[in-house]
Amino acid sequence: MNTVYICFGLASHIDCPAEAYEDVYKHAVSFFYSHPGWPFFFVFSGPQTAYYRRAHPEFLNILHELEGRKQVEILGGGYYDPLFPLLFPVDRNGQIEMLSSELRAAVGKRPRGMTLCAGSWEAALTASLQTYGIEYVLMDSASIPPHKQLYLPLIMADRGKTVDIVPVYDQAKPLPNGNAGQYLKDMYKKASRPAVPEYISGCGRMVTVLFSHGEFKALLESGTLSALYEAASRSDGAVQCALPNVCRRLIPRIPAYIPAAFNGAFAQWAAVPYSAVPAQKAAPLTVFDFVQTYPEIKELYDRMLSVSTLISQSRGDKMRKKSAREKLWEAQAGQLFICTAAGAFPSAVLRQRAYQLLAEAEQIVRDAGSFKESFAAYDYNSDGMDEYVLRMDLYTACIYSIGGMLHGLTVLHGRKNYGDTEYRVAACDTVDDGYWRGFFVDHLFSAADFKRYCASDGAVHTDDFPRMRYELHSLSPARREVQLVATASAPETTVPVVLKKKYAVHSGGMTVQYILKNDGQDAVTAWFAVECNFAAGAVSAGGVGDVYDVSVASADEKKADSTAVRAESLKDGGQRTTVSAVQIVDRETGTSFVFEPNENCTVVCAPIVFKRPEPNTAAIVPSSQTLCVALVWHVHLAAGRELEKTIHLSVLSAPTGTAKKSHRPTAGRKK
Repeated sequence: MNTVYICFGLASHIDCPAEAYEDVYKHAVSFFYSHPGWPFFFVFSGPQTAYYRRAHPEFLNILHELEGRKQVEILGGGYYDPLFPLLFPVDRNGQIEMLSSELRAAVGKRPRGMTLCAGSWEAALTASLQTYGIEYVLMDSASIPPHKQLYLPLIMADRGKTVDIVPVYDQAKPLPNGNAGQYLKDMYKKASRPAVPEYISGCGRMVTVLFSHGEFKALLESGTLSALYEAASRSDGAVQCALPNVCRRLIPRIPAYIPAAFNGAFAQWAAVPYSAVPAQKAAPLTVFDFVQTYPEIKELYDRMLSVSTLISQSRGDKMRKKSAREKLWEAQAGQLFICTAAGAFPSAVLRQRAYQLLAEAEQIVRDAGSFKESFAAYDYNSDGMDEYVLRMDLYTACIYSIGGMLHGLTVLHGRKNYGDTEYRVAACDTVDDGYWRGFFVDHLFSAADFKRYCASDGAVHTDDFPRMRYELHSLSPARREVQLVATASAPETTVPVVLKKKYAVHSGGMTVQYILKNDGQDAVTAWFAVECNFAAGAVSAGGVGDVYDVSVASADEKKADSTAVRAESLKDGGQRTTVSAVQIVDRETGTSFVFEPNENCTVVCAPIVFKRPEPNTAAIVPSSQTLCVALVWHVHLAAGRELEKTIHLSVLSAPTGTAKKSHRPTAGRKK
C-alpha cells in the first residue's frame, strides 16, 4: 500500500499586515506546540519577520523550538514578495538573500524552500535559487502540464542547475466542519489514482495544501485541524502528515521542464483588460502578459527597471547605493504591481506608493554621485521605438512616440508621479477613451465632438492624434529639444492636417510649441485642444478638489490676478475663456504647475473617475480619479496655411514646510 503524505502550510502575503494576523499565528503555534506529532510549514515575508522579531520575540522562540523538533518548517522567498520574473538578477538574488538572512536571525535556520508571488515563474530562476541554497519551490498545480500532475514532486534542470518543484493543490483543501476521516480517504484515493512509471509504482504520493489566513483560522476555530490530526493517527500509515522538505526526499521526483508559469487566478485577467478570460492550455499566459495588458502597470515596470539600472551604474557612495537598492526592493513588492491577497487588479494607490519609493531611490543615487541633467533618446519601454527620457533637477519624465505625449512626470521633491493616470475602458466605465491619458495630449475636434469632450462623460473617437505614432522630425540632445510630427485628417473631412510638436526642456519645466498646417485644398475650422491629466489617487468625498487647487488668470482683468475655482465647478461645459495662465497646486506636497499659453485660450477642467472591479467581489466600483485640464483654441486654417501655439509649463517645487498652501499663477506671457 502506497503512503500518501499531506503537507499543510499557512501562506503569507506582503499586503497582510503582521499585526492584523498575529492572533492567527499565535493560535497556530499554540496548536502545533500541543500536538507534537503534527508537522506544519509557515511562509513569512520579510516585513512580517522583522515585525515579529521586534514586537513578539517569544513567538519566534517557540517557532525555533518547533523547528528544532523537526515539526515546523519555515519557507522563504523574496523579502518583499516580488514578482521574480520582472526583476534583474541582482535584485532577485538580493531579495532572496535578504529574507534568508532575516529568517536565519529569527529562527536560527535558513529556508530550503520558497513560494512564488502570484505563482510567477521562469526557467532563469533556477540558477538564482540554487546559488542561494533554495532547494525547492512551491508551484500551483495548474501551472504544471497535465501529464506531469501525478501527485509527485518534480525536478527541473536548466543549464546544469536543478531545483525541485512541489505542486500545490488548491482543490485539496479540507472544509471547516467537514468529515476528517472521509477527507483523508478521498485524498488517498485521488492521489493513488494517476498511473505512474513502473519503477516508482510502489512509492508514496505527495499532496501539498497552502491555506490563506482566513481559511486557516476557520479550520482552527471549527476544530477541523484537531479532527484531521486524530484521523491521520488512526489511518494505519496510509495517510501521513509531513513537511515538504522531508517528504520530497522520501518520494522519487519526476523530471519536468516548466519554462514559465503564472497562477490561474491572476492569469485569467492577463489577456483582456478587466475581463476574465480562461487561460489557454496551449499557450499559457505569464506575468509579462499581465504587464503588457495594463499600460499603467507597464509604465511602473519600465520605471522600476530604469531605477534599477541607475543604481547598478552608480559609482558613488557605497552606503547610499545600498540604501537606494533597499528602497528599490521595497518598490518591487508584488502587491504594488498586480496583486493582493484579495485579488489581481492594479491599484492606483499602491502604484503611487511604488513611485514614491522609486523617487526616493533615485534621489539617493543622485546624492551619491555627481548628478548631471540629461536628455536621452533610447528604447525606454522596449517597444522598438525611441522614447525621450528627461532627468532634470526637479523632475523626471518620458516623451513617447505614441501620441507624442509626456508620461511619468515625477517631481522628486514631492516623491509623486503626477502622470500615473488610467484611462476609461468600456468593460468598467461604459465608455472607452481609446487613448492613454498623459500630458500634452493633442486633439483636433469638430464643434460637436468638442461639446461631447467638454461634457466629460462621453468618449470621442473621431480624433486621431492621441492614437497615432509621431515620427521624429529633429532632435538636439545638447539643446534638450525634440520635434515630432504627425498627420491626420481634419474632423468630419479628409483634409490632411500636419502637426509639428516641439518639446524644449529646461530644469524648471518645458516649452511645447505646436505648428498646425493645412496640407489640403479646403479650409479647416476646428477646436485644437492640448490635454494634461493629473493623477489624483483614490476617489474621495471631495473629489479631486481634495487633492488639487485650480486657479486661472483671465486676460480680461486689468490686474494679473486669479480666480480660485474648484475643479468640479468647471465640468459639463463650464469652461473659462480668455485665459492667460492656469495653475494647478497639489495641496499635499505644495508642488504647483503653471501653464502659460502664448495666446489667450479657453480652459476646460474636469474630474474623471475611473471604475474598476473590486478585488473581493469583482463588482465595478469607483477606483481612482484624475484631474483633466485642457487648453483649447478655436482655429481656422486656410488651404496651405499654418499657425503656431505655444505653452510654457513651469514646475514649482514648494520649499519644505510650505505644502497645503495655495499659490496664484503669474500673469500670462505674451508673444
